[in-house]
Amino acid sequence: MKQSVFSRTALVILFAGAVGLLAVSFLLAAYERPDLRLGHPAGPGSHSIAATGHAAWYNLLEECGPHVERFTDKSVNYMDSDDVLVFLEPNARELRHERREELFGPNRVLLVLPKWRGVPDKDNPGWVDNVKLADISVPNDILDLIARHGWVTRRTWPTEWRRNEFSFAPSGDVLVQLFSLSGAEPIIGTEDGILFGRVDWSENEIYILADPDIINNHGIVRGNNADLAVDIAYHMIGEYGYIYFDEVVRGHRTRSGRSPLSLLLRFPFVVVTILAVLTMVLVVFAGFRRFGPPRQRRSGLGLEYGKELLLRNSARLLDQAGHQDAVLRRHIDLTLRQTGEALHAPPGLDRTALAEWLDRIAASRGAGSCREIVEMATPRFSTRGTTTEQLFEAVTALRAWQKRVLNGTGQHRENS
Repeated sequence: MKQSVFSRTALVILFAGAVGLLAVSFLLAAYERPDLRLGHPAGPGSHSIAATGHAAWYNLLEECGPHVERFTDKSVNYMDSDDVLVFLEPNARELRHERREELFGPNRVLLVLPKWRGVPDKDNPGWVDNVKLADISVPNDILDLIARHGWVTRRTWPTEWRRNEFSFAPSGDVLVQLFSLSGAEPIIGTEDGILFGRVDWSENEIYILADPDIINNHGIVRGNNADLAVDIAYHMIGEYGYIYFDEVVRGHRTRSGRSPLSLLLRFPFVVVTILAVLTMVLVVFAGFRRFGPPRQRRSGLGLEYGKELLLRNSARLLDQAGHQDAVLRRHIDLTLRQTGEALHAPPGLDRTALAEWLDRIAASRGAGSCREIVEMATPRFSTRGTTTEQLFEAVTALRAWQKRVLNGTGQHRENS
């Protein structure tokens, strides 16, 4: 019976660990529940028709003339100097890791700070439910990517704007979100902060819109916000520039050039990939009969395997135990008995009587006597005892005598 490489306890532990890791991978995937900040289809993107989405602004710009395009590639190397890359309420962590090069690279950027948070409506796909103001730390984390000495505040919506370079005033409800940043040039602002401004950062021109209610689906229909949203676009790109809405940071990417197998290397699916690899490795190891190189055969009492080596191993064991004399005497008795059976000797004869009867038959066939051989192997007929070498000689001589008797190769045949 083949013994398993792993004990029952080890197999139970391995199986429990695999099940536990699989459960953890599903829990981790479920923990990142889809919300507005994580790029759900109902979140703040140019595809979203939710109240806090920006599909209306995108469609409005398409109809009013500015060149707009959704950006779903990994690189933005083909952007010109007049083009603007728009980040719609991104998540700070994803913006820092996914699009840091685009944010601080040689691009003109519009950064729309997040303000709202909600979850998708289960009954109405594409809508949001339980929309609430996001914690003030959420937009502050985005602003910290540009400068540590900036901050975001929320104030009562002003009745007039101290600075406004556009013909239309923004309209809002209750609270307005503003930012303050050293070196920022206000384009729309109050004494409390800047609603829309511009800052030069590392040879990069960054526009910041602090309150998304000017351009989101819910707020763009208020007052003159639609006209203001178009003017903001033209202010950034001029007459010939393009506006690229970055959807990579929201999780929207082109499928071309992206293998579905790449998901196996992304979190949380990489946990399942690791489990599968470990399972295959354990299955392969469990199928091995041994580990490492074959061991050298040990000398002494080490046993060998195989039917052909059975007699050799038995002889080694008998030799180690010191039973050679008993085996040789038994072999002599067996040879006499086999010879007697072949020549139809009377039954019940002992060794001496059988040897005398065989001598008579051997004499008639000219094969010689076997009695002297038997007496040499019998201690009571030997004055000095019988050594192992003498017994071996007796066995050899008796086998030769047996062949002569049974095959009839004695002297009488040679003389005939």
